[in-house]
Amino acid sequence: MFGFEPPIIAKEKIECVEYGASLAIKIKECVGADGYSIENFLPKAQIDAKEGWKKIVSETKSIRKGLSRVVCSVLAEDKTKFLSLPLNPTGAFSRQSGILEATVKLMEVAKTVASQQNLDSDLMVAASILYYNGVIDTIDDGYNYTVADLMYGPSICSYTKVQKKAMELMQNEEARQGISGEDVMLLAHTIAVKGDEVEPVIPEATALKLLHSVLVETDDMNEMLKKGDTQIVTDVNNIHKRSYFSPVLKGENNVFCLGYYILQGDILLHPVPAVI
Repeated sequence: MFGFEPPIIAKEKIECVEYGASLAIKIKECVGADGYSIENFLPKAQIDAKEGWKKIVSETKSIRKGLSRVVCSVLAEDKTKFLSLPLNPTGAFSRQSGILEATVKLMEVAKTVASQQNLDSDLMVAASILYYNGVIDTIDDGYNYTVADLMYGPSICSYTKVQKKAMELMQNEEARQGISGEDVMLLAHTIAVKGDEVEPVIPEATALKLLHSVLVETDDMNEMLKKGDTQIVTDVNNIHKRSYFSPVLKGENNVFCLGYYILQGDILLHPVPAVI
């Protein structure tokens, strides 16, 4: 339809027509706009990319040498996307540097849990650093899913990167020093478990998958609730059959204001202030 590939910043001429009970929008003209940066139109990062990268580099120096070499080799392949892309197009960590932010948080909690539960800390830290690396193949710069997301998914992409880099390192006599075949196998397994295709067979994989769920679900909830300071979660919504919304606020003369959108099944309600 248009002579360019997304993502792009463009000026559009549109036609709005009321169709039935809804508003239909038809694009009449679309022209690329120069002098703008797409970053200005994307959700702002909540982490300093340089500081986040420093934390990751620091941890790679503290784990077993073989694991460190594999991790660093994978990260070096596409550092720019790793530092800039979101973890998801919408919801949890759907902002600039979302992959990096989620990685740093997962890495920090993984290290703590490994110590408390007497697990292999080096393995958990290494796996946490590469846990979301596959997302750089499944989301583009315009926050759209790619063909790789449909064909493979981020977990398989991450797993493949680990296996590929490990094989390349093993073919180099100097680089292969300290790399254990068992470590590579366990690292790949722990990352693959993130998806639903593989069941965890070691405690480290189980722990990391659960920590991932905690981080993603809580951040997703925070994204939906960040419009106010005092909010609650009811027992019916759109993520796991729960609905996230702001509680009723009581004002003077028993006036209650329902201030935010409430999602009930497929119906999106936008309540207005009302006297109850």
